[in-house]
Amino acid sequence: MTDEAHRSQYDIFALNMRNALPRAAFIGFTGTPLMVGEEKTRQVFGDYISIYNFRQSVEDQNTVALYYENRIPEMQLTNDNLNQDMERLLEEAELDEEQEKKLEREFGREYHLITRDDRLEKIADDLVAHFAGRGYQGKAMVVSIDKATAVRMYDKVQKYWRRHLSDLRSKLAASTGEEREELAARLTYLEGTDMAVVVSESQNEAEDFKKKGLDIIKHRKRMKAEDLETQVK
Repeated sequence: MTDEAHRSQYDIFALNMRNALPRAAFIGFTGTPLMVGEEKTRQVFGDYISIYNFRQSVEDQNTVALYYENRIPEMQLTNDNLNQDMERLLEEAELDEEQEKKLEREFGREYHLITRDDRLEKIADDLVAHFAGRGYQGKAMVVSIDKATAVRMYDKVQKYWRRHLSDLRSKLAASTGEEREELAARLTYLEGTDMAVVVSESQNEAEDFKKKGLDIIKHRKRMKAEDLETQVK
């Protein structure tokens, strides 16, 4: 459902509530207030009476601190007129509206830049290096643009993970003393680290993923057989 559709349903609901309970007081609670469209929320409920923000939650130790580090590989578009070229090709192909939408989804400029294979390779390599070298033990989550990319990232991270473990084993074999103890402890921890794909289920997903050279079946079996949410917590 689009944001516009959400707003439309919200407006209808609020109007019906106002009509049904004209003298009632309305209090709204939100965990993820929108930056854009905030005026609409205030039109219905009025100004905020209490705000519990991210900083307060960190101070109360209910939320871990969030740090942003720009580690994304650079992207470069060599054809500045790609969108116009796409529009021209669509017109020449004389596609109907549904075919046009499907083609735009499949060949959207941003999607293909973001999911370019060499870019995902660099990100996977960086994820392994960052997780293994961040200096503390803990969990991590990788959020991808869509389900297919999530599975691709899992496969790529697994590849670089195995390579990292192999390098550690080589270093361990050549080390002595305190360095050897430290490497052995790190290797034991990383060898016991588990990874899993968690995506919502859809119709014909096995066939759809297979067309993209991916296997969702093994991941789906695990999602159904195990309580991954509890395991991660």
